[in-house]
Amino acid sequence: MPLLTVLVLLALGFDIGTGTGTATLIGMITATVLLALVAVGGLRLRGIRGWPLLLMAAGTLLLAAVLILAEFFVPH
Repeated sequence: MPLLTVLVLLALGFDIGTGTGTATLIGMITATVLLALVAVGGLRLRGIRGWPLLLMAAGTLLLAAVLILAEFFVPH
């Protein structure tokens, strides 16, 4: 799904840039959302509800946000 998102955005004329292009960034955000949905869905299937579910979802999104921010701040 993230790769498909990037390819569609490239076909629409968005730039891929040198690591921080718009298409790449939107692809990373798509991957982050999918990661969070899968993590939360898996926890719910295991019967985890309430605060532990909220903490795990927040932790997943925080980790993904750090990885996205690292794309901007780490020199290539």
